Amino acid sequence: MADDIRIKSKEESAKIQKELEKNRQTTKNFFVKIGDKMFQFGKEPTPPPYEFNVGENTFRKITKKEARNLFDLKLLIARKEIPLRFPILT
Repeated sequence: MADDIRIKSKEESAKIQKELEKNRQTTKNFFVKIGDKMFQFGKEPTPPPYEFNVGENTFRKITKKEARNLFDLKLLIARKEIPLRFPILT
């Protein structure tokens, strides 16, 4: 995919992780971890969600629709607070 960014080292991976965490604090985005993948979601006009997979060293933009299609999780974009069946990164 054209939006893929190849990560060459664990240090580079850690820098991206720190940037995501900083972004979360300023944009009120939230993070969801499913398996070994982490997804970032936020309100528009924030950047699109990202899929971060350490095992494959990929960092890729995904849309909320794509995330729903991948995991069939309509809970990811629910507006009201609901109990979740998967861990949330804090």
